[in-house]
Amino acid sequence: MRNGHLRGCGLNIIPNPPLFRAEECLSEGNIITLVWQPCPGIGIDYYTLEIDDGAGGAFRVS
Repeated sequence: MRNGHLRGCGLNIIPNPPLFRAEECLSEGNIITLVWQPCPGIGIDYYTLEIDDGAGGAFRVS
C-alpha cells in the first residue's frame, strides 16, 4: 500500500480519511495527541501523519 491506494484485483481505491474525535484530542506545549477512529468499510491498517511546518517545503512524516 502506498499513498493511500489499495492495489489488487484491478482496484485503485483511495479510502476516506479517519474521523477525528476532537473532544479527546489534546495539545500541550509542542506535543499533540490525536484520537481518531477509522471510517467503516475498507479495512485500514494504518494512516501516516504528515506535518507541514509552514516554511513552504515538503511535508515531514511523523
